[in-house]
Amino acid sequence: MKKLLAGLLILVLIPSCKSRKAATRNPEMTELSTDIRKLGEQVNTAAFEFEYLSIKAGGRFEGLGMQQNISLNIRMKRHEKVWISAQALLGIEVARALVTRDSVYIIQNLPSRDYREYSLDSFSSVLSVPLSVTQLQDLLVGNPLLPYDNSAMAAMQGDSLVVEKQIRDFLLREFFAPGKARIARNYLQSKRESGHADVHYSDFSLEGTKELPLKVNIFVQRQESKARLDLQYTSISLDPIGSFPFRRPVD
Repeated sequence: MKKLLAGLLILVLIPSCKSRKAATRNPEMTELSTDIRKLGEQVNTAAFEFEYLSIKAGGRFEGLGMQQNISLNIRMKRHEKVWISAQALLGIEVARALVTRDSVYIIQNLPSRDYREYSLDSFSSVLSVPLSVTQLQDLLVGNPLLPYDNSAMAAMQGDSLVVEKQIRDFLLREFFAPGKARIARNYLQSKRESGHADVHYSDFSLEGTKELPLKVNIFVQRQESKARLDLQYTSISLDPIGSFPFRRPVD
């Protein structure tokens, strides 16, 4: 699973948004159940669902021997597409990515021009975990990455509820803030290899009737390297999206 997050970090590094002010009203506190079935119902009810979602974000990436401030434009159509444009200083586009139900396309503009194309099936085969466009969307908005089934376990850890899920050779721990049916932290670890991924969600804001994290911090530690991506969402829109512009380079 750490490889999954490493891959997602790479995707993230590669504007038609409408600004909305963060709501000052806090939703009512929720008494979370330790019964997996009931908890799943609570969390899925509170999940941030959308048909279209546009996000503008400021971010900083550290890793792979570099440190870089970036701006991201993210456009999503639920269960179908994720489009990401990463810009550096002066609005220069560093990279652009498009993820569909079956493929991943990445154009790199700097430091050199490059183009890569993958199938999601090949990604899943290499990572040994299911990878879908929906999972990528869920990662970006703080929704559950895996279902609440009979293999999941829930327990209190201090004043926080922790859920443990397993899939193949990977372990996922979800941490919930007290009184919230929203994930505050995902900790992912491979049971076969050293390394882990740690994703934190904070600064939750009401968008309509559901909460969305405005800060997403992703840290990936592997045996030979580590990387960190800190994102601050500055603009959110649920308006329909007219285009996901992506043109494959001509050989």
